[in-house]
Amino acid sequence: MWLSWESVRLLKPEKVKQDLVSGKHELIIVGAGPAGAMAAYWAASRGVDVTILDRAPVKRAKPCAGGLSTKALALLPFSVADIVERSTSHIIVGLGNNTGVALTAEGIICGFVVREDFDRHLLNHALKAGARLRRIEELRGLTLDPEQVQLEINGGEVLSTQYVIAADGANSRMRRLAVPHGAFSRGFALEGTISRSKLSFAPGMELNFGCPRLGYGWVFPKADHVNVGLYTSQETVRLSKDMLRDFASSKLGTDQVESIVGFPLGFGGASYRQTEERLLFAGDAAGMVEPLLGEGIYNAIRSGELAGLAVANALRQQRPARESYNASMRPLRRDLRRGEWVSKLFYRYLEEIGFKVLQNRVISAGLIRGYAAGRTFHQIIDRFALMPWQKPLQSDRIKELDSRDDSGCLPD
Repeated sequence: MWLSWESVRLLKPEKVKQDLVSGKHELIIVGAGPAGAMAAYWAASRGVDVTILDRAPVKRAKPCAGGLSTKALALLPFSVADIVERSTSHIIVGLGNNTGVALTAEGIICGFVVREDFDRHLLNHALKAGARLRRIEELRGLTLDPEQVQLEINGGEVLSTQYVIAADGANSRMRRLAVPHGAFSRGFALEGTISRSKLSFAPGMELNFGCPRLGYGWVFPKADHVNVGLYTSQETVRLSKDMLRDFASSKLGTDQVESIVGFPLGFGGASYRQTEERLLFAGDAAGMVEPLLGEGIYNAIRSGELAGLAVANALRQQRPARESYNASMRPLRRDLRRGEWVSKLFYRYLEEIGFKVLQNRVISAGLIRGYAAGRTFHQIIDRFALMPWQKPLQSDRIKELDSRDDSGCLPD
């Protein structure tokens, strides 16, 4: 995703170093979202010369529910305590607009951030690690050859680099230019915010499956507002602002939803294979969103890390980037395959089977314990018999948030 340039101005000036020279680069990363920032962080930390390209001609809100799963929190190599506004050990799951069942874990299952703050935080760490940031107006062309990559930007300026990581989101310009190997599709989400001052109660985290079709509606609490949104895994399912307002009214008692924005999500990462040595894809640009919940931050962080390390190793002649990246991405691809399989069955038979499974206390206990333990999809599914005995993850990143549990009012 392109990061709002106006938000970057909030960074300390000495940390925003722009690369104004068109000379030879070691690594250029297109996109400064979670995947791009983490690729930059890990590559720069290994001594790689990194330049991040990002553009945003107008100020805009960063569209994202802003939920950080336990596994995502544990994966980060630095603290996010300063920007996590709330956390929870409870989640309410319902069918349609109806209030459903409350699932409770012994530990934290999710932390909530404002996405723009989160992106800026990751980018700050990448810059501190030595990466540079450059604003560009346009990415016009791409040329690949065995020894280098050339990117044409702005009015025709050409940047030469040994490697490129494309992390520019579900609408990736790099994807359109390069057409990487693997299936790719998009889902869609629509979200807005409601000020807490307009609410008569403190809501907790809530997911309502089947509202809309082949997806769910969500309520995520933040410090001074609540995020409310709709998600579908299919491009063909239409979402509207009126649908979002109706959902907000049913869940929160008001339809006064502000700052409504829509955004695509990139799927298909289970079939993504790295075919080029010098151009790697990460995050939504590689289809790394899992389709059941539309959660993409963990896979963005992880794929960005693996891409950055693959390039760093290749530049130090330890192993070709293509080979290294393909090998290290196998667990993510396996996890996405499990997610695709579960998602198809769950939404296809939602009323008959899917939601009834969530209402089963034994199954729901295993799911919520696995989630709180930071397990991935394939780990939960393949080892489900062990999930009821899983202990909550107790990493430093999780312990920092123990005092911020804002689970809201659970139903009696």
